[in-house]
Amino acid sequence: MEWALQEIKKIQHAARTGHPIIKPRWPMLVLRTPKGYTGPKEFHGEFIEGSFRAHQVPLPNAKTSDEELQALQNWLASYKPQELFTEAGGPTEDILRIVPEVNAKKMGQRKESYANYTPLVTPDWKTLGAQKGSQESCMKEIGKFLRMVVKEYVAPFLLSAFEILNQHPRNPKTFRIFSPDELVSNKLDAVFDVTSRNFQWDPPSRGVDGRVIEILSEHTCQGMLQGYTLTGRTGLFPSYEAFLGIVHTMMIQYAKFIKVASETRWRKDFPFGSINYIETSTWARQEHNGFSHQNPSFIGAVLDLKPKFARVYLPPDANCFLSTVSHCLRANKYVNLMVGSKQPTPVWLSPEEADKVSRFFY
Repeated sequence: MEWALQEIKKIQHAARTGHPIIKPRWPMLVLRTPKGYTGPKEFHGEFIEGSFRAHQVPLPNAKTSDEELQALQNWLASYKPQELFTEAGGPTEDILRIVPEVNAKKMGQRKESYANYTPLVTPDWKTLGAQKGSQESCMKEIGKFLRMVVKEYVAPFLLSAFEILNQHPRNPKTFRIFSPDELVSNKLDAVFDVTSRNFQWDPPSRGVDGRVIEILSEHTCQGMLQGYTLTGRTGLFPSYEAFLGIVHTMMIQYAKFIKVASETRWRKDFPFGSINYIETSTWARQEHNGFSHQNPSFIGAVLDLKPKFARVYLPPDANCFLSTVSHCLRANKYVNLMVGSKQPTPVWLSPEEADKVSRFFY
């Protein structure tokens, strides 16, 4: 463990002093143990440790069988609780000695882990509004809006004096796009005018702090998005409708976390950003890959969640979509799903009309 921490410090020091290591080899410790390790090795002539039975209840009849009860007692006694707890049930002095006295060293009590949300400053989307009666791609319009979000196109009077004096832009450090599909294919590529992909193996992209994480692995993007969100930032997950089902269960597990967090005393009073999905290339519009890209199940999965924690938006045109994205990027503690087409579709409402209608649904 000490070795691993020292290696991490070397990599960090090199990067922070302006001499980053190209493709650093981050340390990883791997602990390999048999399934059911330290539990009953076998019982009733059947192996438990190292077998599928260790994943079940190894001693299911301990309540009625003296033999199994004794085996359970032997198992629990093998952990030597008398060395860990006092007779009163509290931790022994040896255990308490390794607990940091200073709260700043206790991970669960550091506010960075639960009270560090930095809300995005979103530009006035109406400046990008499409003309009523025209044909526009929702995704292309959203791409222009996200370009402004990344760049933080904000009127100076909206910034604090500290931010102005210290030239400390907020959004460029607190917003990322996690894209399992090509952002160009999703027609959100306008963001590349002001940022880049963050490919560590690609010399032109490495070390330039690109705001786009593009990797063809939905579950990896979902995991990184969750971590990014829970450490105080805001993320966006655009994907084809057919492939969001890959993270269906991960999304539901995260929704369960939101529910529990809202009921936990030390967690519920602190905001954190929403998980934001944009669903493109929908089954409703058949194109060259329509036959293989049909799976609207993700919408149903979100609709099955309680409305207190989840929202599904189906904006009818580009202007309504701009308003919706702007709202969702500022929303707290939700799973937001926005569904739209990347191909040109009619613009039914003017920016002013779309703003008025959208506000009714938020």
